[in-house]
Amino acid sequence: MAFALGLYANSRTEGLFAGERRAFDTLSVIWFFTLFCLIFIGSFDLLVAYVSLEGASLMMAILIALEYKELAAAKAATKYFAMSCYGLAIYAFGFAFLFGKTGLSGFFQLHEYFASGLGQYVFPWVALVMMGFLFKLAAYPFSL
Repeated sequence: MAFALGLYANSRTEGLFAGERRAFDTLSVIWFFTLFCLIFIGSFDLLVAYVSLEGASLMMAILIALEYKELAAAKAATKYFAMSCYGLAIYAFGFAFLFGKTGLSGFFQLHEYFASGLGQYVFPWVALVMMGFLFKLAAYPFSL
């Protein structure tokens, strides 16, 4: 596996079509990023929304890492991915307890649950879910 990845990396940096492969890689990553963003926009479920946001975040880290000759790009991609994992941990912890308490993951189902007056008992878990989303979006208190 490592040998195959080494051959692939070598073929990207040498040869007649190295620039064209790089452009194809960049365009395909941008295409997948757009796809994940569109899935996020059309989601009606907390789990689908977060998986699509995580996919878009991963595509962004790959897009940053495509500048593999620059050391700063590698450091930035590693930091971006590590911070993404922290956001995932916070979100997963909150979502596990929220789903365990309510048994719901759809936006409209959760709205009906909170409108019925039972939402006061799950506020800490909703706060963790929102913190995970804000961490992924790099909102002010969670941006590093």
